[in-house]
Order: sequence, then structure tokens, then C-alpha cells
Amino acid sequence: MRVTAAKDGVQGRRRLRIFAAAVALVLLCAVCVGGVSGAVLYVGNTASTESNWYTSLADAVDAAGSGDTIIITENYVIKEQVVLAGENVGSWFWPIYAEKDITITNAPGVDVVISSGLGTIPDGTSWNGVDKYTPFMVEEGTLTISGNPEGGSITFDTNKNGRAFDVEDGASLIMNSGVKITNSGYSGNTAASNNGGAVYVRNGGSFTMNGGIISDNRAGAGGGVYIDGGGEFVLNGGAITQNFALNTGGSHDKWGGGVWAEDIDLFTWNGGNINGNTASSAPPGDLNYHEVYPEYNPPSSPETPDIPETPDIPETPDVPVTPDYPIYVVASDGTIYDGYESIKEAYADVESKHNEFTIFIKRDFPQTYVEEKVNGGFINTLDAVTVGSGKKVTLMPALGDITIQLMAQMFSVASGGSLIISGNNDAQLTVSGTVSDESETGGFVYVDGGSFTLEDGVVISATKAKNGGAIYLNSGSCTLAGGSITKCTASINGDAVYVGGGTLIVSDAFTLPADNDIYLTANQVITVSSGYSGKIEKITLSDYSRGRNVIDISSYPAVSSGMFVLNPDDGEKYQDLILVQSVEGGKTYLELGVEIQFTILIPDSLVISGETYDGSMKITAQNVMIPPSDKILVSVKSGNEFTLHHYKSDDIKLPYVLSIGVSGAKLTQNEQIAEFTKAAYQEKQAQNAELAVELYARLSAEPRYAGDYKDTLTFTVTYIDG
Repeated sequence: MRVTAAKDGVQGRRRLRIFAAAVALVLLCAVCVGGVSGAVLYVGNTASTESNWYTSLADAVDAAGSGDTIIITENYVIKEQVVLAGENVGSWFWPIYAEKDITITNAPGVDVVISSGLGTIPDGTSWNGVDKYTPFMVEEGTLTISGNPEGGSITFDTNKNGRAFDVEDGASLIMNSGVKITNSGYSGNTAASNNGGAVYVRNGGSFTMNGGIISDNRAGAGGGVYIDGGGEFVLNGGAITQNFALNTGGSHDKWGGGVWAEDIDLFTWNGGNINGNTASSAPPGDLNYHEVYPEYNPPSSPETPDIPETPDIPETPDVPVTPDYPIYVVASDGTIYDGYESIKEAYADVESKHNEFTIFIKRDFPQTYVEEKVNGGFINTLDAVTVGSGKKVTLMPALGDITIQLMAQMFSVASGGSLIISGNNDAQLTVSGTVSDESETGGFVYVDGGSFTLEDGVVISATKAKNGGAIYLNSGSCTLAGGSITKCTASINGDAVYVGGGTLIVSDAFTLPADNDIYLTANQVITVSSGYSGKIEKITLSDYSRGRNVIDISSYPAVSSGMFVLNPDDGEKYQDLILVQSVEGGKTYLELGVEIQFTILIPDSLVISGETYDGSMKITAQNVMIPPSDKILVSVKSGNEFTLHHYKSDDIKLPYVLSIGVSGAKLTQNEQIAEFTKAAYQEKQAQNAELAVELYARLSAEPRYAGDYKDTLTFTVTYIDG
């Protein structure tokens, strides 16, 4: 098996490199940062004798002059420090104070995480106590955080033990592409003023976001960003997504899942995305609470803003890095590609080399926006994939159970493409979409000419869309062979699946619970594969006209109509219509029709007299209407065996059993024996013949009186069109 590094020199913003030990520094005396010259300082965990090398980020910030740039060379943890408090020496976390025009970035090609090594903030901690857990206090000047133009990224993560940045009156924070603020804010019921999970801008401060991603942060208000009255916020690019405003008991809590911006001096939204954020108690669908409080007003056609030039950063010493990426890919020839942060990135890289491959998920992750470097700049696109022609892709968990938190449609399958979603032995893949985009068609998958297969070990839950809460089938094929779809919703039609065209196949034991439905547009049907043993508990039709085909059972005519349930909420539309079997154009369907059940009651015993010794008798159903295109089913209701009395003695009983035809199979209780349609009845009438079926009662014991018996009784059933 050949193992290759996935991201060395390949498109995308993440690159997996194995760095050698630190080498001598190559220092430049000046660097252009927005037109301002300044020195370059380095921060790394390994000590160095170089004068501009620091093992403490706080010391580097203190030492930097206005216009200087600080380069972080490896993951860095801001730890508690031992400080002198009066006469006592104790351990206390002290924020890093930025008071000049400083730029902080990552070393070229290195994905750096700046985290805080703190314990959990106790519930009920006062606001001033919480502020001391904020790693970066921007007090004066402008702090610029930026990804390196040579690749890699810089991530800020407090493990939900405080917001990442606090911008004071008169100070400014600028966030550029290649930066991510995540997992920050507050995890419990802390003080009500704990606002701004990632960034808090106080009265008179400003925050400009030109790029990057703010995601998975929490706070009482402003799960991502909180702008205090008098502050300023300019959004030129990037994405604010998957943030959460929680209920901590304050007057403003639970509002502004993405951004809180009440009574601020300036909120300019030129570009970028604010999407998929949540406020804990906001009215459903009210984006003014979930996304931006109090006013959600994204630009309809945002202009691309002028983004400040990215600093020209000198080369930095190589340092050992062992990033933990959630995704790897195995191609059909066994080649492994590792080191991917998004499904989109993995697909784009491997599909250029292989037509068939499996994408493995190693750990839980939320779908979010992916920042990519294109034509010298950065753009944000949703982590979504279109499986193109000639590509066969399988998605599954690597080892243990995996959950993907969905924000919007993740896959589409184009003509000639194939997508399979599957579990992996005992490992389950869960796709959950509590904050999905309800404006899309197909909350998880949109099938447009290709083929999509859902297999065992997959749960699609709570995804949302306009049509097709989980799956939208426009053309091509969708096979539901296993797994489950539950609690998904569509604002219009098809909570689970919307079938607008193509072929929907159910196979094996796939079962759809009644909390979801499959919606079939005009002329669309569900095709059943041979041996199907599941149940579709809710089917919604665009029309409920009599004779409308619903289930194609051509490959498995023995399937029971009870395995398919019409939407009971539409009961008034189809009233007495049920699913009955019919043949049309050489295919067998379950269609909407009227099924009249007529039961022949056979007595337990019959007396044979001299006049009726041959045992013939006629049972006629009077005034039975046979509607056009529908049918009447005839069944026998009694036990398997009956007794026959001879006219000479009522005490003599001769048992017999019923069968259809002289040599037909023995009938069992309530077994259907005939099916008559209007067309068949009219055909018989044209031939002056009766529409009838004959039942035979064959003696099963030797008669005691010879010569007076026939060995059969014949029952004739005739249907009369009233």
C-alpha cells in the first residue's frame, strides 16, 4: 500500500507537512504591514538565543513596537502565571494586553492553535471575574490577526472558558482570512453579562472582519460577536456560523446567536456570511434573534470590499507539528490521503486522481464555511460537494460513532455520479441538522441525474429544507437500502424525501417512521425491490385520483399493501380509496382504488336429499356494484373441514374439504378465491355467460351409503352489476 501526504502543494488552505527540527532563523529587519514598516518577533515553545525569539506570547506583545509583526511558530497555550499580589505569591490567569498597532500571524504552512490552559469558569462568576479569563484585551491601537499568505492558519480557542478578544474604548481589532475563532465563550450558567462568545467590542471600540471564520462559540447574548452601544462593526468577508446564544438569566440573554448589535454607532455589512446561528429561546425561524439582533439585513448583492494587503512575512524556522485532521480518504487502489479539514477539500483533492474512493470521518465535526485561497485572495464557500460524472464516492465513519452537524445541503449528485452513505461495521454515522438552511431543496442530498444510496448504520435526523427535508430526488435514482430518516422537516413537501423525478427504490428492510413522509409528485412511484421486508409508514401524494399508481411491485408482486401507509392527514382527499393491486403495461402496481370485500359464509354441514343428491347449489351476491377500474375480492369464511349429512340419516356425517377447481389447492380460512373486475363482468355478459367461480367439497372419508353420492359439491358464486 502506498501512503502519500495529502496537502503538500495541493489546493486548499490546509497543508500537512512534517517539519524537521528548528534551524537557524532567517530574519528580515523590516516587513511591509499595510504600508507600515516594523520588526518581526517570533513566539515558540522551544527556547532560543535569538534576541527576537520569545517563549511567552505576552512578553512578545509587550516587547513589540507599533507596526511590528509577531509570528507564532507552533501551537501555543496561554497558561496561568505566578504573580505577586501584595505580599502573597499565587497563581492567576492574566490577559495579554495589546496597546499598539501589532499584527499576529502564523508561520508559513503551519496550522497554529492558540488556546488557554484554564480550568472551567465556575457558574455564577461575576462579570469582572469572567473578564480575567479573556486571553486578549485590546486596549489601545489596532490588533490585526491574519493568516499567513504562504499557507497554514491561526486558530483561537479558549475551550469555552472566556471570550477570545475584548476590544476596549478607542481600540480596534481587525480579523483577516486564514483565522478562526472557535470553542470560545461560556459553557455554563455564568454571569448575565457574559456576552460575546468570540469577540466583545465595548463602547467606542471597533471590530473589522475581512475574512476568516467565527464558529462554535457561546455566550448569553451575541454567541459569536457582541457590539456594545457606541461600538462599531464592519463585516467585509468571512463567515459567522454555528454560534449559540444561551440562557444565563440576563435581560438580553438568548438573543443574537450570531451577532448582538443593538444601539451601536456603526454596523456595515458589505459581504461575508452570517448563517446557521442559534438563539436558545428565539421564535422559530426569526432570524432577527438567531442571526443578528435586533436587525437581520444581509446585503442582497454585496460588493467585494477592498481587503487590506496581507503582511509580507519572512520565512520562519520549521518546527515539529502533528495536526489532528478529522478526514482521510482511501482510493480504490488502496492509496491513503490524509490531512483534510473538510469534506469539500478532501473530495476536490482526491477526485482529480481517482474515480472511486471512500471518505472516512475520524471525529465529530460541524459543517461550516471553508476558506480557500483563490487567485491570490481568500473566499468562503460552504463545505459541500457535487459528485460529478464518473465518480463513485462512499462516506462512512472510520472507527467509532460519528456525528456531522449539518448547516445546509452537503451533497449533490450530478448525472453519472454515485454517492453511498454507510455505517462501518458497528460504527454509526449520524447526520444531524438542527440549524439547516430551510431555503434549500434537499436538506442533506440533492440527486440530479446521478445515483444515491443510503445503507445501514446511518441516521439522518432533524435536517430541514424547503422541499425534501433530507433528500430531494430530481432525476437519476435514490435507493433506500438501510439506515433511518427521522424527525426531518420540509417547510413545503417531503419531510424525508421529495420525489420530483427519477426512480426511488426501497430495498432490504428499510423502514420510514410516521414522523417523516415521502412525497410523490405526479406520475412518480416508489419502486420495491425483490424481497423487500420494511415498511413506509407515511406517503404523501400530489394527487389522490382513483387509479393513480403509487407502488411499483413488478419485481416483488407478493409484497403486502399493508407495508405502505398513505398520509392519514390527507384522509379526506382519498376517503375510501386504498392501495389495490393492478397490472398496467406489463407492470404490477399498487394503485389507489376501491376494494369491495365479499365473504361467502359456508355452513358447517349440508344435508343431501334425493332431489339434490348431486350436491350442486348456487350462492348469489345481489346488487353488488363493481366500480370501473376497481375490483371485488371474494373470500370464504369458515374452517377447513365441513360435514356432509345423508338424507337417510342425520346422524351420519361425512367430512369434506373445500378447494378451487376439481384438482385445486385446499382452501384455508379466509383465503381469497376470486377477483372480479367490471371489465371481466361486461365481457362475460357479452358472451351470455356468468361471472362465476366454482368451489368443490371433496369427501375425505368413505361414504356409508353407496350409490347416492357424488364425491364433490359445487358452489357457484355469481356477481350481478346492480
